[in-house]
Amino acid sequence: DEQTTETRLTQEVIEKEEIKPSNVVEKSSDEVKTEEEVKNKEGSENVDGEAKPQRIKLKKKKFAVYFGYNGEKFVGLQLNPGQYTVELVLEEAMFKAGFITKENHKNLKKIGWSRATRTDKGVHAVVNYIAAKLMVEKGKEDVLEDMVSRIQEHCPSDVSIIGLKPVTTSYNAKNHASSREYEYILPLKMLLPKKVDMETFDLKAEENKEVREGILKRCAECCKKFIGTRNYHNYTKKMKATDPASSRYLKDFSVSEVFEVNGLEVVKFQLLGQSFLYHQIRKTIGKIIEVCRNEEDVLEIEKSFMNNAMDIWLAPGDGLLLYKVNFTGYNLKSDIPHKLELSEEEEARAIKFKTELHNFIAEKEISNQIFTNWLVRTEEETAEALRALDE
Repeated sequence: DEQTTETRLTQEVIEKEEIKPSNVVEKSSDEVKTEEEVKNKEGSENVDGEAKPQRIKLKKKKFAVYFGYNGEKFVGLQLNPGQYTVELVLEEAMFKAGFITKENHKNLKKIGWSRATRTDKGVHAVVNYIAAKLMVEKGKEDVLEDMVSRIQEHCPSDVSIIGLKPVTTSYNAKNHASSREYEYILPLKMLLPKKVDMETFDLKAEENKEVREGILKRCAECCKKFIGTRNYHNYTKKMKATDPASSRYLKDFSVSEVFEVNGLEVVKFQLLGQSFLYHQIRKTIGKIIEVCRNEEDVLEIEKSFMNNAMDIWLAPGDGLLLYKVNFTGYNLKSDIPHKLELSEEEEARAIKFKTELHNFIAEKEISNQIFTNWLVRTEEETAEALRALDE
């Protein structure tokens, strides 16, 4: 039987297999030659008087590579020895495409690798960024679509190379990112009050229009409570209210109108912030679900930012996706080779992949009830914990 991509790549990391691109051998970290030129000096002639093939000169140049991925099979983005991660796939694809030399293969530090945003296990991305110094043929540094195609050729179907652009030598994907935008796709029925049977209640019925509108109004009120600088010590793991790192600024937070994906009614939460804590977004969505389900006053959200410790529901990672990363400050610089903005073709590629992710998320609920099962389990655990406190 054929091995899956996941198994094969993981084994390559563990066994440290070395795969050399067929057309090059190493000369140095900054330049390589074809095997033919290693044997023959440039400009020399063979016995028949014919000129030898011209050498292919490669130089190292820093690029921003932007890509999307379905996070279901990955143990997060960041490279982690022995684990199947997005960076494992990306670095291997760039090596096989000839953009990383053998001596730099599996050594991210040597190629100046940086990442804009780490994502956790199961979390998706429409457009995330890494930066790396890649080996490119001199004179062809701007043949970007060819580079995209060559890298994509060695990626599995759940990774989409959106595009890449040359950047300054000082560019760092994390440090130059000015803000990050996330989306959370949530089935509308998750926001129904407990007193309503969400499995039998027909949200699409005209007579229930007021219920739908009421849910959206309540969600919008909840979103406003998170905008601005807040103390998120209750929205992450093992952090005290006095820790300065718990303070985060959320520039914008909104909820969309109801729309259908594969027949499932969903809403989309959109968050814009400079940076986010571990589990911050998933717990934010969890808190909104809790407020809606229990018909609590939205002021309960404000209490979660106070110094007291509080348990907050952790929504499934399945609905979370990194939508985009913004580089506002970097794009204002006068010495940059390109602005880090998507072209029309790249935008179309990103929208297509985003649609695929939305369909995938909806199908997880339709086929496996991933959100429904989470909610039932979470409410049972909450009720049990409350009973234990009363005893």
